[in-house]
Amino acid sequence: MSSPPIIAPTPTPRLTSLDAFRGFTMLLMASEIARLPRALLQDYPGDGVAFFVADMLEHREWVGVTPWDLIQPSFMFMVGVALPFSVASRRERGHAFGRLFGHAVVRSLILILLGIFMR
Repeated sequence: MSSPPIIAPTPTPRLTSLDAFRGFTMLLMASEIARLPRALLQDYPGDGVAFFVADMLEHREWVGVTPWDLIQPSFMFMVGVALPFSVASRRERGHAFGRLFGHAVVRSLILILLGIFMR
């Protein structure tokens, strides 16, 4: 007796603009970890362009908005944009409210614990 064919789920379409925005935001975060502003200033001393880029990639006292200051609001925006798509997709797959809520609670706890661990 042969087993029934395995049907792969159809991949859901991605929102490419949101993925690109997420990637850009992650690069901004990685610039601090890689100490990119400091490296730019050391490798290109006196270069106005290097100073401008380094200044934009570093957190500083409030004197106006730099891209660095927009990282956290960017993540909030991404969550707000992605949430309706995620909920609709899971509802199409037949997930009930309780399962969606439980998933959200577990993911929230994981993020909180990761944040505590990383600090």
